[in-house]
Amino acid sequence: MMVDNNKIVQDRIDKKFKSIIKIFIISVVLLVNYASAQESKFLLNEKEVELPVLHNHKFIVNNHTRSPFIKTYFNNALGYGQALDLQVPIHDIEGEPIYGLRGNLYFTMLSFEYQYAVNKWLAVWIGFDLTSRMGDGIQTLLAQGINATTDLELGWMFKLMKTNRTILSGTINLWNNSGTIINIYDFIQRIIDERGLSPDNRLITTRNFIQLGGGLRFAWAASDLIGVNLLTEFAYGEVIDRREKNELFYNLAGSIDIDLNSLVQVPIGFSIGLQMNSFIAGSDTSVKNKIGFIFFKTAYTAENDFLIGVDLIWRRIPMNQLDQTLYGGSAVLNVDYYF
Repeated sequence: MMVDNNKIVQDRIDKKFKSIIKIFIISVVLLVNYASAQESKFLLNEKEVELPVLHNHKFIVNNHTRSPFIKTYFNNALGYGQALDLQVPIHDIEGEPIYGLRGNLYFTMLSFEYQYAVNKWLAVWIGFDLTSRMGDGIQTLLAQGINATTDLELGWMFKLMKTNRTILSGTINLWNNSGTIINIYDFIQRIIDERGLSPDNRLITTRNFIQLGGGLRFAWAASDLIGVNLLTEFAYGEVIDRREKNELFYNLAGSIDIDLNSLVQVPIGFSIGLQMNSFIAGSDTSVKNKIGFIFFKTAYTAENDFLIGVDLIWRRIPMNQLDQTLYGGSAVLNVDYYF
């Protein structure tokens, strides 16, 4: 009997021990699952620092319409372009122009922009642009010269309105520009017109000039697939030519983007739009009035905090000296990183 009682007690102890072991194992499993869930939740919260999204639509951000979202990011762009069939006039004995020489213009650009989200409704940014233009031969260098401009932009962006599908932000912009122009055509033309060399007639022009303004940025998620972006910017300030008075400049742009990843699980997005920009005329004496752009961007959208794409740009350039309108194209590699 004693043995049987001991065996019964031992069996009970074994059962309790096994039950405790089972409870311990279940508790560990639940704890691990809970910890994993908390870690995933934390990582998910970290992923809230992502590309601009409204109502499940991921916007394909471009440098033309820019972004109204209060986020921290870094942008880098590198581009190259050309305008073909520049006609350089040669005058006959009676002074009539003969378009006997032709050439091309080449453009290069490099830009950096850093934006910091101070809080949910305010962001500040600083941008740096370097652009240059030159011809491919003696005739185009004589007619259009060489232009190089560096632009430093400081900005403040305020969120004015946000709904499930729309966001509207206002900006205050300050541009501090520096330009250098070698303009052989204007230099010689003024010598002929003024019958001599005047003190303010310079072959090489270098000047720092400032412009102050602001604008509005708008984004609308029409659906999970389609988004719309609009931009208006205005500024008043100096131009690179010291002889000219201060002017009013504007930059208007609109685009429609498509995120294929929301429809067919393909991490590719597109953006197509129009832009009218008169700022460039203030930093390049060879450009007359505004320049028109049509742009098309293709981007890789698989990552939540990283966007890389290529912009194909067609531009209409009214030339000042030669009274012509050039048409050209360019390609720009764009990288955006949100953090």
